[in-house]
Amino acid sequence: AQQAREAGPLDPRWPVAVITAGAPGKRSGWKDIQAAPATASRHGYVRHVEGAAHATLLGPRFAGEIVGGVDFVRAAATAPAALRRNDLSTNDTNHTNEFRVT
Repeated sequence: AQQAREAGPLDPRWPVAVITAGAPGKRSGWKDIQAAPATASRHGYVRHVEGAAHATLLGPRFAGEIVGGVDFVRAAATAPAALRRNDLSTNDTNHTNEFRVT
């Protein structure tokens, strides 16, 4: 936690994927905290994997979910520079969070 505080905030231009185990349900506040880096990104991806648990999320059963997040970040990071410009106005809907919560 100390290192995270010292590192400061993430650059919102960086694409971020957050994949969590389990549907939000009664833990929606915790899921919001987990998703915060992706929702703060201009190119964020959030996936709450129903049926996954902490010990199974990175296993073969849910590998597709993890690969989907990696693919999203890779595609966003390699998008043409015009799509990743930092000087878009805050009213421009083309740079808003591209996150999907399911």
